[in-house]
Amino acid sequence: MQRDEVLTDRLQKHVERLGGDIGERNVFVPDALESAAQYIEDEWREQGYTVERLEYDVFGIRCANLTATRGGSARQTEILLLGAHYDSVMGSPGANDNASRSPRMNGLICWSREHTGILASASGCSAA
Repeated sequence: MQRDEVLTDRLQKHVERLGGDIGERNVFVPDALESAAQYIEDEWREQGYTVERLEYDVFGIRCANLTATRGGSARQTEILLLGAHYDSVMGSPGANDNASRSPRMNGLICWSREHTGILASASGCSAA
């Protein structure tokens, strides 16, 4: 299987998991929001990243921004920063917007690790 096919299959798996299995995920469906966060954390850890949760409350619901970091080798002083959100709007599984952004970010993280050797960092959204 070609590298592009592997990446396409990986992205499809992420979209199906987030948009299909988990579905709508926001403060109105907090268990699904947590499931999505945990899924992304597990995927990043499996890829060799250190994951940090930056937790906060919205309407009494515990939410989290996620950051994934991994030291580079070829360009140790440079940083690559990528961002995406993993929640979805009310009534939507997020398959066209939200569920496709996070998998693409996972794909970009993999690509950056394989092709650039620079420190990669990803965040669900910036911490204020």
